[in-house]
Amino acid sequence: MAVFTHVPEAKLRNFLFGYDVGDFVSYEGIQAGVENTNYLLETTKGRFILTLFEARIREDSLPFCFRYMEHLRKNGISCPTVVPDAQGYETQIFCSRPTSILTFLQGASLQESAITPAHCEKIGAYLAHMHKAGEGFEAYRPNPVGQDEWNALYCKIAAAADTVEEGLAERVVDVLIDVRENQPGKLPFGPVHADLFPDNVFFTGDDVSGVIDFYFSCTDTFIYDAAMTFNAWCGAPDFSLDTAKATAFWRGYQSVRPLSSLEKKYFPILRQAAAMRILLTRLHDWLFQPDEDVLIKAKNPKEYIAKMEWKDGVDAF
Repeated sequence: MAVFTHVPEAKLRNFLFGYDVGDFVSYEGIQAGVENTNYLLETTKGRFILTLFEARIREDSLPFCFRYMEHLRKNGISCPTVVPDAQGYETQIFCSRPTSILTFLQGASLQESAITPAHCEKIGAYLAHMHKAGEGFEAYRPNPVGQDEWNALYCKIAAAADTVEEGLAERVVDVLIDVRENQPGKLPFGPVHADLFPDNVFFTGDDVSGVIDFYFSCTDTFIYDAAMTFNAWCGAPDFSLDTAKATAFWRGYQSVRPLSSLEKKYFPILRQAAAMRILLTRLHDWLFQPDEDVLIKAKNPKEYIAKMEWKDGVDAF
């Protein structure tokens, strides 16, 4: 979440006439995140999230995301509901962007410095529940940031990568080659979140109260989704691997969905691939930052330079 596109109040008031969400009270830009423009919207009927989808999110992918969220809700996973307009449309063009209104979830995300092994065990179990809850969801969406996109991103950032850290461009190439040459066999797959970072998970007390931001959701292997989540939750403040968090994460995950031997075998390469995917997008956003009036702070890519080099964490199984 972030604010790339500024929304005038008068224009927003007019936009809301097409929705049964009550009368406008206030709105405020949400600065967390790096992909879409988000506002916390308050009306006489409560709180909502106004999302304007930016460049990385294609409008034709949104039906998959919304249907996946609906499927998860029906199967016990707490996530937002998209609010249709008076004509039944879930997305409208507003301020030149595809735009949707979603319900507001209670709870709050954790600061990364506050994450404990107990939280990691909870998120591991919740992720496994999400993977099991996706059973029967038959829609398909390829990973929007898959290997073709990795290559394109690398070509864009290669010339400047060494300004972030010497030798980085060559290290990324080595991982790209390694991933391409060590493709996993057929692994369990289905709909996945693919972006389950701490700021996309809400807690009430010590329990997960909901998950947001499904716009990178797609059809992929469950172990890749787990690897992405593992990287995001199991780090120490110095960006090294926190083995206590890693052990707790897998304890939680496997209490719900035990991993197969093949998933364990390919976890190391997929964990590194997941780290590289985030590194590439962070390098892009760091090197090509938007105008100063955009309310966003690009995330430092050095965190994922370190995570790309982690020992694989397989001992935590």
